[in-house]
Amino acid sequence: MCREYIEQLNHLISIAPHLAYAEIKTCRRDTLIDEIESSIRLAGLPDYRARDIAIGVIKGDLMALRLPPFVPKSRFPFTPAAFRAEHDRRLRYDRARNQMMRTQDWCQRRWNEGWSLAEIMMQSKAM
Repeated sequence: MCREYIEQLNHLISIAPHLAYAEIKTCRRDTLIDEIESSIRLAGLPDYRARDIAIGVIKGDLMALRLPPFVPKSRFPFTPAAFRAEHDRRLRYDRARNQMMRTQDWCQRRWNEGWSLAEIMMQSKAM
């Protein structure tokens, strides 16, 4: 990536995180935002959660890369099919949480190495 573009993106991140989110989302594929969105989809959460998490990361809060606590859909699944569906949902949620934790670790390592937020957000593969 061009150094000038990264500097402009870092400036945009500091003044308008929502515009930086739109720029990152539209300019490339397989960025950190795509990793976040795939984890959110796997967890079965609404899409706005992915946007909120990505904007939190753009603002510099790497701790935003966490999923909310798991909430079961049914308190006591009485039928075997309902129990199995709830179990599968929990397993998908756990996989998504592990994926988000790996992404958070990756971002934290890059941040400690001195990477800027723009460089972290624009990486082609976040793991």
